[in-house]
Amino acid sequence: MIREGQVNLIFFVVFGIGFLTMVGYILMPNTVGWAIAPQSVARVPLCMSSDGAWHYENTCRFDVEFQYCFQNRDGEAYDWRCETAILSEDETVDASILHDSLTNYAGFSINACRVPYAPAPAENNSLPPLECYKTETEDAS
Repeated sequence: MIREGQVNLIFFVVFGIGFLTMVGYILMPNTVGWAIAPQSVARVPLCMSSDGAWHYENTCRFDVEFQYCFQNRDGEAYDWRCETAILSEDETVDASILHDSLTNYAGFSINACRVPYAPAPAENNSLPPLECYKTETEDAS
């Protein structure tokens, strides 16, 4: 027979474990969140730091696939030009080369995803999507 005090203890233990799991998922997305639901925490734009001169560095302790897109304006037409790079910890990419090739700079967007996830491609010259998808990996069969 279960007593009232035991029911309360069981409730608080179950509630406490669930609460701590959710706090870990929210506050530590690259540890607890990555283990629980990697798709929802794969987007990691905060891993990228900039020096203000179109140089971006991966500051996280894991590889990221970084996508940088410039919107180019040529007359009345706008189009997004994007490039991606896989960066290890402390590795840097120089986006100024793509920036300097534009006719008329009109906008900028970045996206970073934790490998093996990759930034979704831009479609129909609309704003590049800020989401990640899992890349295909080859089976060793």
